[in-house]
Amino acid sequence: MKALMLTGVLFAGLVSTGFAAEPAVKAAPAAAQVQEQGMKTIFDYQKEVGLTDKQVTDMQKLMNDLQSTLNAKSKDLTALRQTLSDMIAKKDDMKAIKTQMQKIADLQVDNSCLDIEASRKVEQIMKPEQIAAWKEIQKKFAAQAMMAQQAAQAPVVAK
Repeated sequence: MKALMLTGVLFAGLVSTGFAAEPAVKAAPAAAQVQEQGMKTIFDYQKEVGLTDKQVTDMQKLMNDLQSTLNAKSKDLTALRQTLSDMIAKKDDMKAIKTQMQKIADLQVDNSCLDIEASRKVEQIMKPEQIAAWKEIQKKFAAQAMMAQQAAQAPVVAK
């Protein structure tokens, strides 16, 4: 799914994979990752979106729980990928390699589903007008990011 620089975050709008239609609100990367990359989250726009302190607390708990789960699954995914790499290097049977690849794909789908579920839970916490306000903020940053990307890709003409 598209990750907005602004959000690449809680809702980057809550970062998913593209197996389903993009949810209105998407799961956020870990707070440390967001700070490190200088991205802003919905929490930075609490007043503009009209979020109450309780809504923020509930969403932060949801995001922290999701991040903990995804971190644990990330370790599993790394182990599965290493095993696959070893199997390929050893020229294991293709049926066994395919089975290992399916395990990796299944875990990736599970992670995407967790992300979508978290997005839906966040949407239940928010009021429709808050979701609309957040989407507008995201649109502005998406447009800015697109313009910056286009400017960076513009050909340089030497004189």
